[in-house]
Amino acid sequence: MHPFAEWLKAVTDQVNRMLQNPTIRAAIEAQRRAALGYIEHLERDHVFARRIVTQVAPLTGFYPAEEYHQNYLARHTDQPYIVYNDLPKLARLQEQLPELYQK
Repeated sequence: MHPFAEWLKAVTDQVNRMLQNPTIRAAIEAQRRAALGYIEHLERDHVFARRIVTQVAPLTGFYPAEEYHQNYLARHTDQPYIVYNDLPKLARLQEQLPELYQK
């Protein structure tokens, strides 16, 4: 499996728009193909009971976040959103793809 597809599986919830940003913005064509292939594979194998809602779209712009959003997780490790959503994703990433995990 392509590393991007492995990362996508480890850190996103592909069937719930409320738990993710539904648009994965792939800046590189290889990533786009890998993501689309992975989504197709999951759909074909009926990995999830519901249809996958993740979208793959071209990057149309980039806007840096305000300073108070930079390193948000490191600054707010006890914030409920971080505890409930991000820390479990990081734990899965570290467990499933230790070679990609960086502290």
